[in-house]
Amino acid sequence: MSTVFGATFFIILVLLGFNVMLWNFLQYDAYNQVVTSTGLRDQQARSENLVFNPPGAQGFKPNTFNITVNNQGGVAVSIARIYVTNLASIRSTQC
Repeated sequence: MSTVFGATFFIILVLLGFNVMLWNFLQYDAYNQVVTSTGLRDQQARSENLVFNPPGAQGFKPNTFNITVNNQGGVAVSIARIYVTNLASIRSTQC
């Protein structure tokens, strides 16, 4: 009878060991997925290349103007906003 209990206890220990190893592999896989997605996002950010067309800002109207750019990078880029500061010293119609 004690042999059956010993064998059962040993099988439970082996199964618990496999369970811990599986949990460890799942955690490592989740970590690698985060590292890979971060690397891809960084690679896309490095391949962005917006170039402003001369002469810069044009078509000035009250509180508006146009700036044309070319995307020479490897990924599609969407411009969310552009900040223009320190316009008090500029008295020209061209930037």
